[in-house]
Amino acid sequence: MTYIKPNPGPFSPINNGMWTSSIPTATVVQTNTPNLGAAFKPKKAGKNTSHIVFLLDDSGSMQSCRDQTISGFNEFLDGQIQDAKDTGIKTFVSLYKFDGSSLNSVFDHMDVNEVQKLSRRNYNPRGGTNLLDAMGGVMMKINTILSETKKDKRESVIVVALTDGEENSSRTFRNDDIKQMVEKAEAKNWGFMFLGANVDAFAVGAQFGFSHHNTMQYDTSNMGATMRSASAMSSRMKTAYAGGMDTNLAYASSAFTDVERDVSGGGE
Repeated sequence: MTYIKPNPGPFSPINNGMWTSSIPTATVVQTNTPNLGAAFKPKKAGKNTSHIVFLLDDSGSMQSCRDQTISGFNEFLDGQIQDAKDTGIKTFVSLYKFDGSSLNSVFDHMDVNEVQKLSRRNYNPRGGTNLLDAMGGVMMKINTILSETKKDKRESVIVVALTDGEENSSRTFRNDDIKQMVEKAEAKNWGFMFLGANVDAFAVGAQFGFSHHNTMQYDTSNMGATMRSASAMSSRMKTAYAGGMDTNLAYASSAFTDVERDVSGGGE
């Protein structure tokens, strides 16, 4: 069996026209036992400030809802700007796009009040869906940041993944890897959210270790409402973490409401 194992040395870039960040490269080796998930050792997240990491599908099928996605994501940001003002929780946001062959950063760990909004200039969907590699790579990067930060200075972490189709392009991470990584990270107080259209979001989310609380089916024609719902749940999770809740309690107290599910078009 061919298996892809992370190389602990060199790095490959996550590219953006203005700057470059990085995630670990991968080296192909032969093994009978998958170990990416087993090897992942997440550090515990904090609660003093919040870091929301948004993984946005940049595959070709998103072209049909490009403008709705742009305006919807900007509504997500507006919700977080208002929440940071209302609660006093300093909020940082990162946005990554995945397009089948790459994972590109639009902005990284920026104060939500300083983020440049999404536009047609920096969002032009194309390619396939490499959601597993996007999630795995970003989780490894977040963990590096946490490991380099003193425990009492660490932020809460909320990872939001949005896709409108099935995984079809990842080469490094597999479902089992991501499920193990998510479950381990949740035990260290990381939070996750999965938004899926044109797939059974609950079945796909379950493969990644997500529960019903933090999974939502949506319709691409209701992108604005979907993003507002995602922002509202993110705000509730931030408050839960700031109050010292663990992830299980944070999910239970912050879960998508019936109204939020209904307006997003997915139900359940």
